[in-house]
Amino acid sequence: MTDPAGLTPTVDAHRLAESIRRPGGIYTQVEVVADTGSTNADLAAAARTDPAAGRVLVSDHQSAGRGRRNRGWSAAPGTSQAISVSWRPSRTEQWSWLSLILGIAVADTARAVGVAAGLKWPNDVLVGGASTADTGRKLAGLLSERVDTADGAVCVLGIGLNTTATQADLPVPTATSLALAGAPHLDVTAVVSDLLVRLEKLLLW
Repeated sequence: MTDPAGLTPTVDAHRLAESIRRPGGIYTQVEVVADTGSTNADLAAAARTDPAAGRVLVSDHQSAGRGRRNRGWSAAPGTSQAISVSWRPSRTEQWSWLSLILGIAVADTARAVGVAAGLKWPNDVLVGGASTADTGRKLAGLLSERVDTADGAVCVLGIGLNTTATQADLPVPTATSLALAGAPHLDVTAVVSDLLVRLEKLLLW
C-alpha cells in the first residue's frame, strides 16, 4: 500500500472510522490510502499474517485491480474508490450470499444519493438495463474471495465503485459513475461510510 508524494486520499480516514466503528460492530481497523496494487490482495495478505477479521481498506486507485475470474479493473486515480473488508462468516450458508449482499449494499447506497441502480448477478451493479435495448452501464464491480488461514477461513469482500468519474475518465463506454448518473455533488466519504454501514447491517442480519 502506498501514498505517492503529494496525493491525498479523497476519503477522510478519521471521519470514516468515526462513522462506521461502534461497540459490537464488525469493523476493527480502518485504513485509507491514495494508491495500492489491489485492496483485496492487501487484505488477503494481511489475513494470512494475522487472521483477525474486521479490517477495512479504501483506496482512490489500484494499479492491479481485478474482478471476477481475474479480469482487470481500472479507473482514473481519484474518480472511483476501491473498498475491501475482511470478514469471518459465522455460518456456513453465509458464504453463498456474499456477492448478493455486496450488490444490495451498493445498489441501496446509490439509490440513497438519487441513482437508480440494480444488481446484475453475480458481480456487477448497473444503472439502467431495464429493457433489452438498454443493457445498463456498470457502476460498480464486486469480488468476494475466500482466504484460508490457520484460524479458519476469512472472506475478503471487494467493491470497486465509480463515484466522481466524468465521461472522459471512464475506462470503457459501458461504464458510468454516481456523478454521471445523477449525483454530481458527492461527499465521497459519506458515500463510502453509508455503503459500509449498510454492508455491516446485511452481514449481521
